[in-house]
Amino acid sequence: MHIRFINGFMSGFHLGYLQNNKNLPENSDWYQWTHDKNVRMMNYIRDGYPEDNKIEYLNDNVIRDLHDNNFNLIKIDMDWPSLFPDGTGDINCDVKFNDKGDVIDISMNDRLFNDLRRAADDGIVEKYYNFIENARSHGIKTMVTLYDGVLPLWLHDPLDTNKNIFKSERSGWLNKNIVAEFAKYAYYISRRINNADFYITINNGNDIINHGYLYGNLDGYPPGISGYDASIISMRNMAYSHNIAYKILSGINKTGISVSYNNYIPYDEASIEIADYTGYLMNKLILFNSLYGLFDNDLSNRFDERRINEFHGSDFIEIDYSGNICTKYTGQDVLPLPLRFTFMPVCPDNNVEPMMERAIYDLYSSFKFDLFTGEKFPGNDDKRLEFIKRSLIDVHKSMNFVKIIGNIYSTLYDGYEFSKGFAERCGMIDIKNNKKDSFYLYSKIINDGIDEK
Repeated sequence: MHIRFINGFMSGFHLGYLQNNKNLPENSDWYQWTHDKNVRMMNYIRDGYPEDNKIEYLNDNVIRDLHDNNFNLIKIDMDWPSLFPDGTGDINCDVKFNDKGDVIDISMNDRLFNDLRRAADDGIVEKYYNFIENARSHGIKTMVTLYDGVLPLWLHDPLDTNKNIFKSERSGWLNKNIVAEFAKYAYYISRRINNADFYITINNGNDIINHGYLYGNLDGYPPGISGYDASIISMRNMAYSHNIAYKILSGINKTGISVSYNNYIPYDEASIEIADYTGYLMNKLILFNSLYGLFDNDLSNRFDERRINEFHGSDFIEIDYSGNICTKYTGQDVLPLPLRFTFMPVCPDNNVEPMMERAIYDLYSSFKFDLFTGEKFPGNDDKRLEFIKRSLIDVHKSMNFVKIIGNIYSTLYDGYEFSKGFAERCGMIDIKNNKKDSFYLYSKIINDGIDEK
């Protein structure tokens, strides 16, 4: 059976700010983290530095490549550290708190806007605004992400946070003050870069939480912390940041949140329950926090705090799918739930293929929102060809039960993949600007369809 995507279905790429940017600013947490000798000695960061990238971020070639191959959507990330190089902490505004001290609103007015404008780098504003206008003139819609893993150093000193955790004055997502700063930032974007078609508040925040705060000493994301309290607090602050930014930006255009998503496949029958919990912890919990105000304050798979009336939801969710992870129950029930599983290289049933349809269904069963889909595959492009075929067939099947607005492959270029450095090759264009076979296959499937097998 030959399948085709409906007219109006959007398709394109994510141009990652950290992954595809040779000019990562020195006043960012990731720059400091990747240049610290102790971080590298711990093997948290491997294979190069972000500035080894060859890509000039937001270059005109991006628009040309997408337009010439009939793609119509580009997702880009804001440069928060460069936009406000000296910070916004001294800019006053009225802040509304709940009984737990969470920021739930700020006063937004011309005085605040003018103060922010004096602190902002107009050159950054102009660069983004013009890129979006250029995309629009070529029939390409834009999705602007406020946060994709990189914080200004004036908000997050990852080295000091790693050593002092809650005592650090610049502890990033561990500090409730970040919510007010994120709100100011979102408000300024809503006034100055208000020409995008879609906005994402937080991109794959669960990756930042899981790899930086819950299992950070293993996975190497800044600040490299492993702790339940750290992950719970940072996830809560991220949820309130999404919440207030959504309230601001949804008045401009459709605004959503992105989540990194894997299928956690049980290693054996004894692992079924813990694999289900792992999916809840690693995939879904940040969405329960951010969309519904449902909090699990001891990671025990139950909501012991409900603040539904404080939360505004989302216009859509973007699911960023990368495959299956074989999950095995350790049998150590004396340990907390987050320590009762381990990941295996393969499951005994080697016939379990990556299944994007399963991931989409699992997400939609808990969160009834319209979706953007996305996928990422590291390494060999021959294998990526099969991955992209299967994934797009699954996206098409899934449109029978959920509204899928478009598909965004992450990422356009091979680049710096967070703690993995340049070791992975996830892009469809290599560092020499050569398009891979997967780039052309993706375009062909979107435009001409594919035979479903």
